[in-house]
This record gives sequence, structure tokens and C-alpha cells, in this order.
Amino acid sequence: MEARRREELRREAVGNQVQSIVRTCRAEIAAIRDPVVQQYVARDLEKLHLELGKSEALIRRSPNDAMRRVNAARKQLHRTLANARAKAKQWSRKQAKTQARIAETRAAAQAERETASDAGAEVLAHVDEQITQAVQMQELGRHDEAMAACDKAGQLIEESGKATFDETVRREVVGSLMTAFQARGFTLDQPLLEQDGSPAGVVALSGSLPSGKTIRVQINVNGEIAYDLNGYQGRTCAKQIDELEQALVELTHVRLGPAQHTWKTPDRISKGARSLPTRNHAN
Repeated sequence: MEARRREELRREAVGNQVQSIVRTCRAEIAAIRDPVVQQYVARDLEKLHLELGKSEALIRRSPNDAMRRVNAARKQLHRTLANARAKAKQWSRKQAKTQARIAETRAAAQAERETASDAGAEVLAHVDEQITQAVQMQELGRHDEAMAACDKAGQLIEESGKATFDETVRREVVGSLMTAFQARGFTLDQPLLEQDGSPAGVVALSGSLPSGKTIRVQINVNGEIAYDLNGYQGRTCAKQIDELEQALVELTHVRLGPAQHTWKTPDRISKGARSLPTRNHAN
């Protein structure tokens, strides 16, 4: 009787230990508050809850087996939580890095938007699309895709800046040509923006002299300047263009590329306005 009683007491003590471990494990699970950790452990916790329940069910029939089972479940719980917390910490670092990159990209886009030309603003519309995509990917935890969207947005911001700079250079060239024309007696029409299939189009400037001579200039955003002259005899149109271009250089300090001549009636000459000396720009 005494041996049986001791065994009963031992089994009862083991059973109590099993129940204590089960309660402790469940308390640890209930204490998980970090939503990222919860996400990482969700599937494993379902299995662990089952193991804890099976451990309790074994207490009366085999306390020793219940103890082995609950100890294994406890070890698995601790491994699962450690791995999940490590992943959550890494995720938090990525999250912070991604959020900072999105904020940086937004700020760069806003700064560019304040000075963007029409062509630059058109490019910036696609920047907004990339930023929206980055935010969506970041919210889904797909940080690599969010960063890739920010990279694309950054490239578009650079393109917008180049488009705006090119347009600024072109406006200076147009203004200087108008000054040069008027100084030589030309009556000018208002500059026209003609569509050529590109976002920036081509600016056309036309002028005429009392003698009936006319000149039409097309200024492309890439720096190319094309002249079309009527009423000039022989090669006198070349002299007229040389005078205008000399004035253009003096007024804006642009650097002109080699001329491409197409002699006809009227004559047409194209030259590339390379850059302003204070800018880093090439056509």
C-alpha cells in the first residue's frame, strides 16, 4: 500500500508539474503583443496549442509521457519565439529603412515639382505612381520591391530635372534670339510651341524684314537650332545666320556645335546649342 501511495503521489506531482508548464506556456503565448512576432509565429502556435492540449490529456494515463511531451513543446515554443523575435527585429530595421527612403523620395519629388517645367511635371506624374507603389509594398512587408520602386522614382526625378534644365536653356536661347532679331530690324511673331511627338515639343520663332526677307528658327529641347530663310541671294543667308549666332553666343555664352548645312531655296542650316557655361548639360 505504501509503495502504491508513493507512486500515486509521484504521478500526481508530475501531473501538477505538467499543468504548471502548460499554464506557463499559454501565458507566454498570450503575452505576445508585437503584431510582427504574432505574424511569424501564427502557424507554429497552432501546432503548439495542440501539443499542450495533448500533454494535458496524457496526465492521467501516463504523467511521464505527458511531461516529456510538454517539455518538448516548451522548448519548441522558446525556439519559435526566439526566431520570430529575431525576424521581427530585422523586419523593423527594414521597415524603418524603407520608410526613410520613401520620405526622402517624396521630399525630392516635391522639391523638383516646385521648379519643374511642363515636360518635367509630366515625368513627375510617373514618380507619384512609383511612390504609391512603394508605400503599398512597404505596407505588405515587401521591402525589396518598395526600395526598387523608390529607385525607379529617383531615376524619373533625375529625368524630370534634366527636362526642366533643357527647357530653361531653350527659353534663354529663344529670348536671346528674339533680342538679336529685333536688333537687326526683324518684326517677330510670338514664339509657338509645336508638337513633334516629344513631351517638350519644338519652339518655332518667325521674323521678317521690310525687304520681304523672312527667317524661321526651330529650337529643339535637346539644343538643336534649325534655321529656314527666304529671300536671301546665294550664300548671304549664311552670313545672316553667322551674325545671329554670334549675337547668341555673346548674349547667352552658349557653345555651338558644328553646323549641318542643307543648301536650297529657302536655305536651311542646323546647329546644336550645346550648353551654357555655368551648366553641366549636353545635347
